[in-house]
Amino acid sequence: MTKQVSADAAISYLNACAGRFIFLITTPKFTRLYVDAAASLGAVYDLKDKSIAATLNLVLTRDTIINDDYPLTKLAMASKARFAFGHTADKYVKRVLPNHYLDMDTLAQHRFWDGAQDIIDIKPADEARALDEIAERLAQIMASLSNHFPDTKLPITGGLDSRVLLACAKPIVSQLSLYSHAENMMSRKDTRIAGRLASIMGQPMAVYDPTRNPDVAIDDESRLTMLSNAGRIANAEGDIETPIPSVRLSTLNAVPEGGVVVRGNVGGLMRAMPWRREIARYKNGKPLRVQSGLRLMMLTDSETLNALPPSDRMKLTEAYENWYSAFSGTAAERAYDLQFVEQFISHGQGNHFYSFTHNFYLHAYCDRKFITRIISLPPDRRAELRYTEAIISARAPELCAMKYTRKNVTMRLKENRAEDPNWFLS
Repeated sequence: MTKQVSADAAISYLNACAGRFIFLITTPKFTRLYVDAAASLGAVYDLKDKSIAATLNLVLTRDTIINDDYPLTKLAMASKARFAFGHTADKYVKRVLPNHYLDMDTLAQHRFWDGAQDIIDIKPADEARALDEIAERLAQIMASLSNHFPDTKLPITGGLDSRVLLACAKPIVSQLSLYSHAENMMSRKDTRIAGRLASIMGQPMAVYDPTRNPDVAIDDESRLTMLSNAGRIANAEGDIETPIPSVRLSTLNAVPEGGVVVRGNVGGLMRAMPWRREIARYKNGKPLRVQSGLRLMMLTDSETLNALPPSDRMKLTEAYENWYSAFSGTAAERAYDLQFVEQFISHGQGNHFYSFTHNFYLHAYCDRKFITRIISLPPDRRAELRYTEAIISARAPELCAMKYTRKNVTMRLKENRAEDPNWFLS
């Protein structure tokens, strides 16, 4: 639990405890709180108790006051919907959004970055330079992490995001601990492909599969309860009384304790993942739509969203319009990307990452330079997987031939390569 304590009170306490020693303390006054570029490690603040902390359960020193201002609160508390627009389960506890700072005196948020000066429309002729900047920065980050933190771990799968990180980490890959984990049939397929990728790079890879390997399974009920409660308290998602599945807890705790676990989740922007079917409208030059934006935020399933009373749907629409009004120019045309950064990640992983108490999780892409460069690339060409292919081909071409978990991705890339080996920048 986090409470603000004045410098004077702290000095008085130390002086009282010091006996014959004299303490001279100079305490700088911090007036603003900033979160990282995607709020992958977020913060919340309580307007009622005037306190700040990492998550809802860590900030509350009172009973939760159910948030009736947000139409999906009860569903979100039952893990059947998501919070957004700074809302939490408590009426007075708000989330600090990326690209905003929190005034710690007034507990008011202020936007300091809207992308207007940084997000541009990169033309095909300039793509190669932009991609080289992205890849070089990723390589720099991976090298810096492995040099400063010898226990740097990179989980890899059969997908695209971790393969891009693996390619950029090629010069220092021997300094990384590679691993993959499995909880079901699909993730075991991921693990098999990941193992082949590690082998291509000439590196060992650990596999954590508690269902198949009893050595990493946790069967102690008291420990499972403790881990589940700790996870629920840390990330404030779901009812503390509802246990987290034992296979999930076993998987997370099978990875050796400590170190930095590097994730590539924000890399979904490279694939235009936040756009989905709206890519077709973009290619036809049609404008973004508020209702499409709400749907793409995946606040809940479409049936539940459509079944909301008109007044509740209007609340969500107005909240979206208010958020969207901050953007202009090319940034406004890339709102689906920005909502992924500011809303989807911050309210999801930005809350959820604190529950991974066994290791420290870090987004390699959590850098505003990445975000602006990637969002500036045309979404339709991102969706064609041109840019992930370009980076892998430039940094570790030997990884290109290995198939992906999703068969349609493997077939599409194979067809493109057959037509032109350099298709991705054509």
